[in-house]
Amino acid sequence: MRLVLAFTALLAATTSPAGAQETIDSAGLAGKWTGTLTTPGGALPLIFALGDADGDGNPDGNAYSPAQSDQPLPLGEVALADGILTLTIPMVGASYEGRYEEGRFVGTFRQGGAQLPLTLTLDPEAELPEEAALPADHVLPAPETVAALLDPVVAEHDGMAVAVALIALGREDLIVRADPATGYDGDTRFEIGSITKSMTGLLLASLAADGTVALDDPVNRYLPETAQLPDGADGRAITLADLARHRAGLPRLPADFSPSQPFDPYAHYDIDALHASIAATSTLESEPGETVAYSNFGAAILGAALARAAGTSYAALLEERLFVPLGLEAVIGNSSEGTLAQPHGRLHQPQSDWDLGAFAPAGGVRADIADMARFARLYLERPAAFAEAIALLFEGGDADGLGLFRRRFGDREIVWHNGATGGSRAMMALDPDRGEAVVVMVNSHAGINPDHLAVHLLTGRPLP
Repeated sequence: MRLVLAFTALLAATTSPAGAQETIDSAGLAGKWTGTLTTPGGALPLIFALGDADGDGNPDGNAYSPAQSDQPLPLGEVALADGILTLTIPMVGASYEGRYEEGRFVGTFRQGGAQLPLTLTLDPEAELPEEAALPADHVLPAPETVAALLDPVVAEHDGMAVAVALIALGREDLIVRADPATGYDGDTRFEIGSITKSMTGLLLASLAADGTVALDDPVNRYLPETAQLPDGADGRAITLADLARHRAGLPRLPADFSPSQPFDPYAHYDIDALHASIAATSTLESEPGETVAYSNFGAAILGAALARAAGTSYAALLEERLFVPLGLEAVIGNSSEGTLAQPHGRLHQPQSDWDLGAFAPAGGVRADIADMARFARLYLERPAAFAEAIALLFEGGDADGLGLFRRRFGDREIVWHNGATGGSRAMMALDPDRGEAVVVMVNSHAGINPDHLAVHLLTGRPLP
């Protein structure tokens, strides 16, 4: 999950380094491969434990970032061809590609816009972190306990605000701790980033539940004739569900994407630009429906397709199907109404808020903590108006749902999505079996990791 790797940014592509090719086969991949990323925050050791756990002859495994967390990150596609190793880490939207040279892989790690050199060396002695056991008697903490945890961090950062929702059946506590000089309170909105994808996934489920679309409809059915996506090599078309589950074979961002400005990269990327990017996509990175590869491009296409299917705009569809029925005051993009918590970057410097343009379905919603509590509670209570749609979210039993992921922590299965813009972060973590949820939003990339905090508050899992 991005739950672990804290150096997320925005995507670009690069080629594998050239070098003398040596021989290695899939059997030779088995073991622990270690390397160190040099990030803006310092050195970050990584371990890739590769093998063939299910015995199907195809490599698989987990990634670990021991300095950040003891959680294993399941790898998506792992492939070795002509001495080149490629692998994906769907939970954090990351990938690696390296060429085998002199007993090691030399290549590039990509996550968001970061592309960092990474050399992996086989290290049988590398120690994998042991995942901490969850306390059996954990309950959602009292608001005073959460406030005491947040206050020292907020006090160290001028302009910081953190909003937390603790939700259970029959209980809801909303906590906002902010620099008093800001005047931020429970009505202050935050950029929720990619949690918007959960809303887009729910829109798909809602439209499928009433028969407007079907999950396995080809997305091209709802795109202009001049903006059609390619099929897979076997002729299989990309479906609406493929887009929602990040299995469409699309890159994180379109190949022709160029940020309009450094601190507001999507501002001028409108629907015409999206259609042009679709038309320019001639090949897929993997076969539709097979490999999980996190894609903002795919989420943007899904939002546009659903709006076209419903005969309206994405913003109007979200308002009609979600915001109004739930009584949300959330908005898409810039709004003259209400207050937005000023975003801050990694060094807690003031950062521009983002106008997502045609990427709004991937990350454009702004919401206050009461909005997010209502949205999270929807998954726990499953009101009649949404029951059929929610039942479709994980249809088929895949670990990846429609705009949601799920992961086991000990004996608990947590459903989640997180989000990040240039200066804000958010995390929604749900335990439907227990009827509990936690949402954390912060207007900074410094001080507090909302992913870790939300899971800690929900499960009692120790903070890193």
